[in-house]
Amino acid sequence: MASNSKDRSESVEVGQSSSSIPNGENALDGNKNLLHDPSKFLCGVVEGFYGRPWTAEQRKELFGKMKRWGMTSYLYAPKDDYKHRAYWRELYTVEEAEHLTSLIRTAHQHGITFIYGLSPGMDITYSSQKEIAALKRKLDQVSQFGCTSFALLFDDIDPEMREEDKQVFQSFAHAQVTVTNEMNEHLSRPQFLFCPTQYCATRAIPTVSGSEYLRTIGSKLAPNIDIMWTGPKVVSKVLTIEAIEELREVLKRPPVIWDNLHANDYDQKRLYMGPYSGRSVELKSRLRGVLTNPNCEYGVNFVAIRTLAHWAQCQRDGEPQRPQTDIRLETESEEGSEPQQVPPDVYHPRHALRMALREWLPEFNKARTAPSVLQQRVLTITPGALEGPAPVPIPGINTCMATTSTVTTETASVPAGTVKQLQAIAEEQIIKAEEVPGVTGPVLNSLADNEKIVVPNPPGELPEQPSAESESVPPEPMECNSVPAATPALASNEPEKPTAAASGEPMSVEPAAVRQPEMQVEPEGAGAATTTDSPSSVTMSVEDEEEEEEDLTEDDLLVMTDLFYLPFDHGAAGHRVLKDFQWLKTNCNLVAPYAKAGKGAQEPLPPEVREWYDRAEAFDAMSKRVTRLLKRLFLCENRSLLYDLYPYIWDMECVLSQLNGYRLLPLDNANELMANKSPEHPLTKVHLVRPYRHTDEAAVRGIWSDCSSDRHPSFQQYPELSADRWVAPFLTMQPEHILVLEDDDEVVVGFVAAAPDAHQLSRQVRMAWLDELRTKYPMPKTSPELRSPAENCIAALHNDDTLDAPAAVLERYKGCLQLAVQPSVADASLLKRLVACALAALRTSGCFGAHVRVPCGDMAARERLMNVTFMPIDSVEGGEYVYYGRNF
Repeated sequence: MASNSKDRSESVEVGQSSSSIPNGENALDGNKNLLHDPSKFLCGVVEGFYGRPWTAEQRKELFGKMKRWGMTSYLYAPKDDYKHRAYWRELYTVEEAEHLTSLIRTAHQHGITFIYGLSPGMDITYSSQKEIAALKRKLDQVSQFGCTSFALLFDDIDPEMREEDKQVFQSFAHAQVTVTNEMNEHLSRPQFLFCPTQYCATRAIPTVSGSEYLRTIGSKLAPNIDIMWTGPKVVSKVLTIEAIEELREVLKRPPVIWDNLHANDYDQKRLYMGPYSGRSVELKSRLRGVLTNPNCEYGVNFVAIRTLAHWAQCQRDGEPQRPQTDIRLETESEEGSEPQQVPPDVYHPRHALRMALREWLPEFNKARTAPSVLQQRVLTITPGALEGPAPVPIPGINTCMATTSTVTTETASVPAGTVKQLQAIAEEQIIKAEEVPGVTGPVLNSLADNEKIVVPNPPGELPEQPSAESESVPPEPMECNSVPAATPALASNEPEKPTAAASGEPMSVEPAAVRQPEMQVEPEGAGAATTTDSPSSVTMSVEDEEEEEEDLTEDDLLVMTDLFYLPFDHGAAGHRVLKDFQWLKTNCNLVAPYAKAGKGAQEPLPPEVREWYDRAEAFDAMSKRVTRLLKRLFLCENRSLLYDLYPYIWDMECVLSQLNGYRLLPLDNANELMANKSPEHPLTKVHLVRPYRHTDEAAVRGIWSDCSSDRHPSFQQYPELSADRWVAPFLTMQPEHILVLEDDDEVVVGFVAAAPDAHQLSRQVRMAWLDELRTKYPMPKTSPELRSPAENCIAALHNDDTLDAPAAVLERYKGCLQLAVQPSVADASLLKRLVACALAALRTSGCFGAHVRVPCGDMAARERLMNVTFMPIDSVEGGEYVYYGRNF
């Protein structure tokens, strides 16, 4: 069914000029009957995001859900499907045609209108007869597949016309209207949608009411063609009746809302699972329809789509309910608390969320296959994406040429000494579109059989699978510049203070981290204190009684959606996490005196200190709750849904565990340690960062021996030598600055040993421990030329010049550290998170730079340091050691 070169060279006369465009003055009147017929209201889904399209199986499953929920329409418009946008002129092959025909037939069987969208605006020449012929040929082909509804999309394109078009058309709007009207007439005026280049109020030049482009579209576009609109912004927090009324006047018809509320293709770290909100039910009478453009990950969109369907069926808005005593932060949801009772015809977002979660829960127990590895999105920046009126996205994925394969990207090995090292190591990858020659990335096809594997449901980790080419995903949906950060900083808000709060000071000691008893500062007998020996002795809420339950619960899903809510709102749990951590960090100085002096054993704690401990315990409970959610999620039978959710829940669990393990202060120059790539396969092991205990010494030494390069046979005579030289000074002199990584079996699998002042550590070693060490390892009697590697190591202990780092190193990197993680640990991000906690601990002690001394031949240690963005210090050259450093 593919056309040959001769077919493509054929042209068709464009017999319609801009002056012959049908007048649309009465378009609004012609659509009035639609507003009073609920069956004609377009309510459904637009698959219009950038990135990997959904599979045919997922789309067919979606049609079934939409039918049950009373939805009517599906718009096929995946930005990176090969022949939708980048190669819109190309006809579908026989295989692709069969799959697209099957999709259209399935949609019709479920009573869903399948709207085929095409995006020719990137490179079309509007005045070219050949281009018009190609467009007609493509739409005719799809029409033969049984499609009866169409859409032309001109979003995210360069608004400047080619020179040849300027000779024919009065304006850009006239060119688009001419082509659209001709396609409409060619297809005998079917249901037709049009997406303008100025698709939101912020893109209207100069304003919605003053835009000549929009007024031309409204007055000249054929009356039966519906116009799409995203609202005041690309991602709109609220759609108001007043704004829609103004738009209706300009477009001379009610708009169809292309709703990006749940779109997440502009940020690979964000996911939106909150309810449909910010749109009054009263808008329905002023709209032609609403199509939601949701998350890239199909499985996570249950709540987004289900709550839209619920909204469309309601007749009244519910009133937000919030206690009068609440103090709402800027980022807190405006939906209020869930009311006790809601009539069936009333839409309340929080109530709709609860209903959707109740329906979603069984989906986790349906057996579904999963891709070979976790799919991860890579953010692409296009020219003008961050500024200017109309960016030109360049697709990074072809999706209609071969079978689908999905992989995560790997961090490349990086040579030392260049600026690109840090960029290559950072896991959040940004690909500049100007560096992408045309269409790049693996060729994918959402209209062909997907290559999948069946993933069993083992109690342990998933087996490793071979990876294919890495994928590159383009930009945001219609360029979503207006969305705020996912977790806006709370520093600009006035944090809550206890009744006797003092001014915030740098945190010099670890507060009562409930999960880490060794750094407990709460005096004995003070409320629900933990013991100093057992990390499991924490007094917790009733949720701990459910620890052994493996099945997901509705409350688990509520916590998950609260943490990944909406672009402008956090759910209740997410808001509480932010507020509690900000408060704990700001007021940590309140508990420091009690930890240092050991007060409180025979006297009650002041109310403000008691409050600190209560909030720390609540934060710990939430951290454990998310950990439990991650473990339960892994056991669900729906592996496809697991693979969609896992990267986000994994990242959230790691961050909360890290914050809970140490009240982390901001690190100005260490943000990349917090941005990590999730494992390629879900892992059941959950790790904890905690302070070092004296009982961990053997484990720390063993880890160092496993990772050290000191494995020459000569070291067998001195099995403790390597650890004594490199790690024991920290264990003996400054154990309070050591953090260990412990798995959920309470086995130590990694550590970071740090000292805020390397010169002071050397002085302590000389005064209190060096003589003992030299007695244990006498100076070798053999000549230097004949010494073994172990004897050279011993000789270095007897050389005072090797104890201190060079002055050039200490001047910029005052602190020092050593680190290692067992080679068996599969999650490469754990060492980075461990180092982030250690650097935060050094910062609280007044240290803002640290170094590591490594033997020149220890390539494993050097690679380990590069992975946590420690760079070689160029000012120190020669000798048997190399120094790595970084500031933070």
